[in-house]
Amino acid sequence: MFCLNIKSRLNESLLIMQEVNYQLFTDSVKDEIVLTSNIKDDYVLDTWLKDMELKNISDRNPHTLSGGQKQRVIILSALLSDKKILFFDEPTSGLDYRNMKIVAKNIKKVKEEDKLILIISHDVEFLESVCDKVIDFTYL
Repeated sequence: MFCLNIKSRLNESLLIMQEVNYQLFTDSVKDEIVLTSNIKDDYVLDTWLKDMELKNISDRNPHTLSGGQKQRVIILSALLSDKKILFFDEPTSGLDYRNMKIVAKNIKKVKEEDKLILIISHDVEFLESVCDKVIDFTYL
């Protein structure tokens, strides 16, 4: 899967930036998730929304949410996308410890689906809880 040419790699990749406001396009949380996912079953979508503690705000406009809620919306939309390579830039920015654990649990769940997940973060505890390998660039 990962021995792809550059164009194929780009088509199979998704970057989630630290600044979430540039990545919100729809009028509801649910529509935002559906925009990038291939989930057609409402029950499956609702289960994921519950797992990320977004179910009770699924009808709200994403631009009215707190920073941490927006972050979880964007992360969930990436996790449910059909992309095979996911890049996350500081995915825990704006998240408290409890929500960081929720995000970590769901990233681990998706990792098992033959996706390559690359995370750039200063949050060592988060990295150690999610990643199979950590590369520390501090002293390079």
